[in-house]
Amino acid sequence: MRNRNQLKLRWERIKKPVTEFNGCYARITKVHQSGMSDDQKMDQAMQLYASEHNEKPFTLLHVWRILRHERKWVTYVKKLNKEKENGSSADTGHVVNVEEAPKKRPIGRDKAKEERKEKRKEPEAIVAIGEKLDKFMEATTKAEKIAQVQQNLADTKLEVAKEQTKSKMLDLYKELLCAPTSEFSEEAKAERSKALELMASAIFSKDN
Repeated sequence: MRNRNQLKLRWERIKKPVTEFNGCYARITKVHQSGMSDDQKMDQAMQLYASEHNEKPFTLLHVWRILRHERKWVTYVKKLNKEKENGSSADTGHVVNVEEAPKKRPIGRDKAKEERKEKRKEPEAIVAIGEKLDKFMEATTKAEKIAQVQQNLADTKLEVAKEQTKSKMLDLYKELLCAPTSEFSEEAKAERSKALELMASAIFSKDN
């Protein structure tokens, strides 16, 4: 089980790859609107995703299958597409005079590597927090299971001790019940009867 914050962190970790795969599937569906089965479209989308992610396969297909028909997800995807279209339009409408534009020197390999590292820093931090929370929850669950096992063992030992005590008391009860009383005094007989009554109450009570 995850609390609200853990779910939000989990969503931040999977939102980007699920969205990117959804885009791959949309492109495949748009190109092959007919003449191709759903399974074939899915295979093509998986291949397209892998080709755009250094041959890394898409592993959240079960999440995408759930999200694809959810109203909030559909609205979210439409919003992203609209923002993308608006961004493309803005880029197209902005005319730059090549002669007047200053020549921009291409960044070096080390600089590009540093920029990519900075971009990955925040998602990696979120992933790290999520992993720590998962490990904490796993450790907590294990501790609770160990405590439960220990409690069960303690309860079992207590039950065994009760049964052993009850068995010994029953043997003593039988011995006292069958003992000859002809030579007992009236006082001894009264004590015997009282002891038998107390023992019977302890041995045969409903609670025990």
